[in-house]
Amino acid sequence: MDRAKSSGWRRAESGAPATALTTVLTVLTVLTVLTVLTACVEEDEPAASCLDDVEGCGPSELVFALDPSCTPAEVSGTLELVAGDGDGEGGFKTLAAGAVPTTHSGSQGGQHLWTGLQIHNPNLDKPLHRISWHFQNCSLADDCSVETNWDPGSWGPDGETPEPERTMVADASILRETDAGWLEVKDVLVFLMFGVFEPYPDTQRRMWVRVEDSCGRVGSVVYVEE
Repeated sequence: MDRAKSSGWRRAESGAPATALTTVLTVLTVLTVLTVLTACVEEDEPAASCLDDVEGCGPSELVFALDPSCTPAEVSGTLELVAGDGDGEGGFKTLAAGAVPTTHSGSQGGQHLWTGLQIHNPNLDKPLHRISWHFQNCSLADDCSVETNWDPGSWGPDGETPEPERTMVADASILRETDAGWLEVKDVLVFLMFGVFEPYPDTQRRMWVRVEDSCGRVGSVVYVEE
C-alpha cells in the first residue's frame, strides 16, 4: 500500500469515530428535547372543555320567571345551599369552611375552575331555579371584614355594575334529585377574567352563590379562603 492510500485510509479511519460521535450527540440532543417537551406536556393541566360543562357553558336556554301558582307555604323560608369543588367528570367534593374551589391555569395564562351546588330544601314540584356564582378578591393590606374592600369581580356592560362570573337558569333537566331529596348540579365550568379570583399570596379570595326558586325563595352561601 502506498503512502497516499495509507494516509487516506487513516483519514477515513479517524473520521469514522467523529461521524459516529456526531450521530450519538444528535440523537441524545433529540431525546433530551423530547424528554423536556414530554415533561412540559405532563405538567400542563388538561384544557377545560365546554363539552364537559353541564350545559355546554351556556347561555341557559331556559327563561326564569316567578310562578304565580305558588302557595304561601311555598314562598316562605330560605334555600339551604352547599357548594362543592368539581372536576368536570361528575365529581363533587363538598367545600369545607375556609375553602374555595380549586383554580386551574391554562397554557395561555387564563384560569378556570369547576364547581357544583346542592339545594338541601328544594321544592321538588317547582324545580326552576336561577343560580349565580360570584368570585372576588380582597387585599390583605385592607380590612376584609369591610364589604367595600372586596373587589366586585366582573363588571357588567356599563362598567359600573358588578355581575356574576356565571349565571344559570336550571330545571329538573340540570338539577338532578339525589337520594336524599336534594337538588344537585355538577360540572359547572367557570372561566375567570384576568385578575379575578387570582390566588395571589397577598390577597384573600371568596366565592358566594345566590339561588332563587320560582316561588321567590332565595338562598346564598359564602366561602372565604383562609
